Amino acid sequence: MLCRNFCAAPESDSEGGWSREGSSNLDAEPLGNFDDATKQKRLLLLRHGESWGNISDADLPDPHLTELGRSEAKAWQGRLKHFGAEVVLVSPLRRAVQTACLALSDDTAPMVLCRSAREHGFGALENSIVSTPEDLRKLLKKLPRGKEVSGIEEALAHSPLDEDEELTLDGLRQIIADRPEQTIAVVCHWHVILGLCGADVENCELVECQFAADRTISIIARHDVPLSWFVKLDEGEQFGLHKSMVLPWWLQQKASNSLLRAIRQ
Repeated sequence: MLCRNFCAAPESDSEGGWSREGSSNLDAEPLGNFDDATKQKRLLLLRHGESWGNISDADLPDPHLTELGRSEAKAWQGRLKHFGAEVVLVSPLRRAVQTACLALSDDTAPMVLCRSAREHGFGALENSIVSTPEDLRKLLKKLPRGKEVSGIEEALAHSPLDEDEELTLDGLRQIIADRPEQTIAVVCHWHVILGLCGADVENCELVECQFAADRTISIIARHDVPLSWFVKLDEGEQFGLHKSMVLPWWLQQKASNSLLRAIRQ
């Protein structure tokens, strides 16, 4: 079984014009070139790390990140700030909130909860906002920069846009267009990123885009989660690990009965 290489050479898409850039390199830089005169903005779309909902058949209510998901988010520490986000819009679902705080722990860009960035499939428990403002504040107290996150009450309040996923997505486009910042990051979800730019993304993958004045979005580059290790078992399960991490007991036990292949980048 093949392992995915997070440091692969960039792939180019001759039709779309974007390149795929492995981001394990500590010196990786954003690829977009933006001119204020064109009224184009840079849009950074980051999918949340692996959540318990990603690995469970059950419809779990607003699941948290797994340990792997937390590691994926932490892998962006010290790297995301080089993309120069001036503001970070964050889905109020817990997996996105955790991802944003962990990935941006050393950044200074303000983080604002944005209801329109929540995952689609509103009828699923996994994508339902179950937190009260008090619940979310308790979670944020345990996270880096959690006390700096704003917009809690607004993001948790029911919105007329909740009735239609496309309206919600269009509302997010309008929010991005109305923001005064030139570089905007959005920590969100698979369906949201797919709807905005057409990219089918992995957990914690970053998509760097141009956001034009007419609200069209084009992909400039895609950046894989910058993990130092990538491990894949023959059952098809994936685990990303830092060099300094020790395999947890449950993974050691599984690996002892599986074909375990580790690639050091």
